[in-house]
Amino acid sequence: MRRPLLLLLVVAAGLLTSCRLDVDVAVTMDADGSGTVRIRAVADAELVAAEPGVVDGLAVDDLVAAGWIVSGPEPTPDGGAVVTLDHGYDDAAGLSALLRSVGAPLLTAEVARGLNEDSTEATNTVSATLGLPDGAAAFSDERLIEALGAPPFNDVLSDGTPLSDRFGFTVTVLLPGALTEHDGRESTTESGARSVSWTAPLDGTTQTVTISSFQSTATGGSWAEPIATAARVALVVWVSASVAFIGWVILARRRREERRRAAAAAGRRVR
Repeated sequence: MRRPLLLLLVVAAGLLTSCRLDVDVAVTMDADGSGTVRIRAVADAELVAAEPGVVDGLAVDDLVAAGWIVSGPEPTPDGGAVVTLDHGYDDAAGLSALLRSVGAPLLTAEVARGLNEDSTEATNTVSATLGLPDGAAAFSDERLIEALGAPPFNDVLSDGTPLSDRFGFTVTVLLPGALTEHDGRESTTESGARSVSWTAPLDGTTQTVTISSFQSTATGGSWAEPIATAARVALVVWVSASVAFIGWVILARRRREERRRAAAAAGRRVR
């Protein structure tokens, strides 16, 4: 069975020491329902110093095989390292599958997109459950425990250190159209769009998060309206051109008939 994506990142980063790893999952949906998921994992300088393999030999073969585009690891200004994963999707079902592949603390994910009959309006909804109800055990499986001889984080957390001091997980969603519902932290992008973020609880509790948006011609979020407008303009131009052509044909025929009659009348006068 394929390991969850986040477990691969945690193991690859060597987050088994008293260091910190922060992960941000950013979802962007375009007006047609497709988009990208970007996962950005940042290891602090202490982790990089303790685990040089974070920069020198991060194993990403499984990630690439799953269709992720991997960038980095690259050093950060403070001596840490950052790795970025990108994956595109075509529709709501594809986005749901990508989010479910991430793994804890992203426990569940559902994405829905509804269009009206002429596709000029759309409703987009993303809902998920965040948290670690089983604690740090969520980052382990039987193979990992067998390899380590114990569940990960045991040594790190044995002194009572909160898991949130070692790990952070944030989900950010940017939907097309106007936001109609959300329960997260709202912020504005450089382009003026509004994104919403949530930070996963790591204290054993869970949190259900939801965000919805509505696209219409009024919000500028519909991709069908420009096509419909262009079609209407083309129809008007075609009708106008057709009427002008028909008028020109009628006028030309009338002039030819007048010339024919004038020629016939002139012939009768000559005789």
